[in-house]
Amino acid sequence: MAPGTHPVLTGARIVLLDADGVFLRLPAAKELECLELFEDFLRESDFADVQVVAAGQWKSHIGLEGVRKLFADDLGERFVDVTPDIDGSDGFRSHVEIHAWLAAHPEIADYVVLESGHFWPRLPALESAVFVDPGRGVLGSLEVEALARHFRSSW
Repeated sequence: MAPGTHPVLTGARIVLLDADGVFLRLPAAKELECLELFEDFLRESDFADVQVVAAGQWKSHIGLEGVRKLFADDLGERFVDVTPDIDGSDGFRSHVEIHAWLAAHPEIADYVVLESGHFWPRLPALESAVFVDPGRGVLGSLEVEALARHFRSSW
């Protein structure tokens, strides 16, 4: 096994998940929304192997265990890691952290970044991303369908 690889992640399909604009309406969210929609996606038999890595500010505030506790008990162990804390000099800290996590985990088979926005604003671009429309503000069926299409097409 290559240095830095994680046995649980070898061959894994990963969602790198940022809560801001996905479960929390920006700019002044008071509570999480649409968790059940994401949980239902994870419970589908086609995606029973998909694991989740927390990205963005929420993982810095509550850590992996805190993220796990936000979701149903049967899904907690599917949240396997968090992106590293790295100060991004260009104001796109979560993007820097996601790229660092991906570079450190070449053993994964596939990934999708799920976050708010319309595009990846800095190079290098991601191979796979699903963006929640900031006008709507939270995860919806369109984004879940895009996640499903991606993972089904990567088999």
